[in-house]
Formats: sequence, structure tokens, C-alpha cells
Amino acid sequence: MPTVFVVSPVAMFREGIASYLEGCPGFEVVGVSGTLTGEARAADVCVVDRADLETERAGPFCSNMRRSGTNVVVIGVRREGGDVLVWLEAGAAGYVTRDESLADLHEAILETLRYGARVEPDDVALLLQRLRNPPVPSGGEDHGPAAALTHREQEVADLVCQSLSNQEIASVLGISIHTTKHHVRSTMAKLGVDRRGRVPAALAGIEAAE
Repeated sequence: MPTVFVVSPVAMFREGIASYLEGCPGFEVVGVSGTLTGEARAADVCVVDRADLETERAGPFCSNMRRSGTNVVVIGVRREGGDVLVWLEAGAAGYVTRDESLADLHEAILETLRYGARVEPDDVALLLQRLRNPPVPSGGEDHGPAAALTHREQEVADLVCQSLSNQEIASVLGISIHTTKHHVRSTMAKLGVDRRGRVPAALAGIEAAE
């Protein structure tokens, strides 16, 4: 039977998650830990609390886990600010956002075990877009990604610069909140930023270059 290891620095979280998952069919929970340990590499899936892993450590950790045959499912990921892309590019096989439930985590683990990954269609599109238009390092001269913003993405970027929320942007543009979230993620990916607060500086750099 496939095995799962749970890692979270918060005892209540890791014990609660493990208790819930132990009652779910399809796999066996073989251990929990408050920190990343070698034991996790013995499992088929390692469920990792984002709070226990800084983004700069994400790549090396996910690479090491993959080499041992362990898929990583990250919990507590932020949907906004490019957080999802950071983890997927680092090599995570799946994720569960902060507003998703234990049932969603169960589904994510099952899909990871069945298919090797669990991502949303929008995320696949953004990853492909990032491959075609990689973000330019700070201080770089090439402003191609930002120049590739569509008219709608430019509108969204301008509204983000005004500190409007997704709901407010959706209302101003007359589009759904789901579509708004997609445009925000796409815009930030093209600008090469991982936080909404960095959008104004990215746009200002493009305008200065022009």
C-alpha cells in the first residue's frame, strides 16, 4: 500500500492531518515529524507544511525527495503572489492552498499517487508561459516578458498598482473572480514578480526602458 509522511512544525496540524488521513482509504500514514527528516524519504508521498520550508530551500528539498522516489505535496500554499508557481517550479508534485480542506488534501494525495502530479489547468498554462518567457533577473536589460502583457493583463496590472483586491478588480472590469485570479497570476508571471507589491516597480521599469 502507498505510504504518506506528514511534516509540520505545528503539532496540532500534523497530528490532526495524520489522524484524518489515517481514516481515508488508499494509502497508509507511516509517520509524522515537526521538521524535515530523512524518514520522509522512505514514503511515497511527503505532505509538507509550507511554514516549515522557506521558498529558497524548496528546490533542493524537492529535488532530494524526487531522487529518493518521494513526491512532495505542499500544504498552506498561497494562491496569490506567484506562490503556486514557485513550488511547482521547485519540483513539488502537488499543493493544497490555505482555503482548501482536508478532503482536498486527500484528493491531492490520491491524484499524486495515481498520476505523479496534481495541478490545475491554469497552473500548467502559466508554467508553459514561464518557460516561453522566463523572468529577467533583477538589473537585466531584457524586458520582453512584461512587454508581452495583453491589453487585459495591462488593465489588471494597473488596478493591482492601485492596491485593489481581486474582488474589486473583478467588479471594475466586469469579469468573474475566477477569471480575475487567472489574469492576476498570468500578469505577475509575465512580469517576473512573486508579490503583488512588486508589480508597480516592474511596470515602472518597463516604462523607463521605453
